[in-house]
Amino acid sequence: VTGVQTCALPICKIALVNAAVFELFTKEERRAELLVQGLESPISAMVAHPSAPQVFVTTEGPPSGAGGTLRILDYETQAWLRHKVIEKRRPTCLTLNPNGQEVVIGCSDGSLMILATADLDLIQRASQVEGEATLVDMSPDGMHIAMADSELCVGIYRRERNVLESGKEVPWLYLGRYRSHHAPIVEIGRASCR
Repeated sequence: VTGVQTCALPICKIALVNAAVFELFTKEERRAELLVQGLESPISAMVAHPSAPQVFVTTEGPPSGAGGTLRILDYETQAWLRHKVIEKRRPTCLTLNPNGQEVVIGCSDGSLMILATADLDLIQRASQVEGEATLVDMSPDGMHIAMADSELCVGIYRRERNVLESGKEVPWLYLGRYRSHHAPIVEIGRASCR
């Protein structure tokens, strides 16, 4: 199942497309099922849950550029399950860990937000980058997060309990970032890091 977004303001739509539709020949056979229509702002990112009939959708905030919203859509019932307003940060990309228990959101200010999918509570916020987060992905074993940014760098986080300078204990350790690109990064590979 594939999600398709079309957005011509003021109407944004999310459609459900079965992968088999690409093998069909006539236009009439290649129809998608409309799931959602009329979101108030453009969709910035979407990702499907690995095992549940859910799609996680982030939308941009007001034109001023501050904020956005994360929503969870049940695509079988076509109902919104939960939502969270993201204040002061515009979401630009997102991913889910392989077991679907955490959603990772990259933002326009370079910050990374890790939320629990069950209740959308914030697990950790990290901000080691000046540029906009452009891509975020998690390793297949759920132990590493890679985030590409507009400064042509890739940063890595490892699941490892540690204590910040403020004394707060967090589950993700920032390992660093490296600039090895001369053009925008278009894909982050999913390899296990050991």
